Amino acid sequence: MFEKFTDNARKIYALANQEAQRFHHEYIGTEHILLGITKHKDCTASIILKDIDIDSRKIRLEIEKTLKSGPDMVTMGKLPQTPRAKKIAEFAIDKAREMKLTTVGSEHILLGLLLEKDGVAAQVLTSLGATCEKIIPLCIYNRNKTVPSSPHTALTGMSKEEFLEEIRPIINDFIDYDGDFNKLVTSLEFHSTDFVFLSAIKEMRNKYKQIKQPLINLYSSIADSWKEHNE
Repeated sequence: MFEKFTDNARKIYALANQEAQRFHHEYIGTEHILLGITKHKDCTASIILKDIDIDSRKIRLEIEKTLKSGPDMVTMGKLPQTPRAKKIAEFAIDKAREMKLTTVGSEHILLGLLLEKDGVAAQVLTSLGATCEKIIPLCIYNRNKTVPSSPHTALTGMSKEEFLEEIRPIINDFIDYDGDFNKLVTSLEFHSTDFVFLSAIKEMRNKYKQIKQPLINLYSSIADSWKEHNE
């Protein structure tokens, strides 16, 4: 299953094994995998968490509040994974496939942890504000952050300038739509007394906010990266 995992992704599982042993546990759970990500500070998953203002120390503190150490005897060697931990790898593979990638990176493991909603890792990440909607755009950006020496991007086949010109109207339309969207939602909230409907509107507004800022950040990050590269 792990043959398509990058070196960074495999290292996370090795670190998870170490974290489980540190707690004298005889298994690897989702919490140990998340601790493995926090230990591997150079991996894409750790970078993404930092980008959305989730500090690795906060993650460790939250997990350590819930974990109890096992017996004094430490189980050496490779530890078995819990059923939930095994699902993380499956989710990660599925996410990489959805992104048309042939390898599974640390960022896909991070998404897998969030998708296994009943796991300790998902509960910790969610409590700190992480969502798939925030993380997916950053996964795409970080995968393509390294600017090739060629004047054309591997992602689009366009020149850098052409790509920016292509995406700028989309961002502008999105921002224009933002005003119309807020007017519509405000009007619906004002005229409705249906609690269920109002709850649905509130959820729709929240989801829209989650998508909006990462999209704008993605465009700005690409523009800044290429600007620095050309200077």
